[in-house]
Amino acid sequence: MLRKGPAGGIFGKLFRRIGDMKISRRLLAGFLAASAITAVLGGMSAAAVLRLRSTLDSMYRGRIMAFPSIVSASVALAQEQSLAEDAVLNASDPVRVQNCETDFQKIQKEFEGYHKALCATVATDEWRKKLTDAKKRYDTALLPDMEKVFGLSWQGRLKEATASLRDESFEQKRIAAVYNDFMEYHVKQAESEARSVSEVAVLLAVSAFGVALSVFLGISISRSIARPLRQI
Repeated sequence: MLRKGPAGGIFGKLFRRIGDMKISRRLLAGFLAASAITAVLGGMSAAAVLRLRSTLDSMYRGRIMAFPSIVSASVALAQEQSLAEDAVLNASDPVRVQNCETDFQKIQKEFEGYHKALCATVATDEWRKKLTDAKKRYDTALLPDMEKVFGLSWQGRLKEATASLRDESFEQKRIAAVYNDFMEYHVKQAESEARSVSEVAVLLAVSAFGVALSVFLGISISRSIARPLRQI
């Protein structure tokens, strides 16, 4: 039996009105109330989707801007490595060594620009620090080793140039690994964001189905109960 509220006040009137309702209407009202709650939850989910979409759009633009810079910086590192190796292999050809060194200096400046553009897209302190450390390693370790390789190649000191080339290759791989990891980070984040959108879409679909099902069951059950009661 439905519990009545206090004699006066808004709740008292509400309880008395519910108590005066027919059973079929009480049942229907209960299902409609559940449907309303489900609809509210669905609306909240929809609002969350809109906010999430705006955030994802912003992050997507950041990723789109980051990808070309990551690729270009990685390619520039590989080209610098290739030019240093070419200079050692062709140390007996001064013109070839000169061309390699000229191209190296050009690509070095391009790398600086790629790295700067990439840092402008970074949104987390963690990756900002990693990229800064990678650039510091480039300036203090890799670049001096490469310049040493070219200098030794000019002097025809191939044994020493080859040893410096090995050291330079090791540093180049360590720096390139940071850019590769940054690319993988963006890919994983994109996959995670896609899953989040899918989960919210499923929640919205379930909420809409729940509202429709509650209304259908409310009407059906209230009719099935009220029909026999009217025959008594």
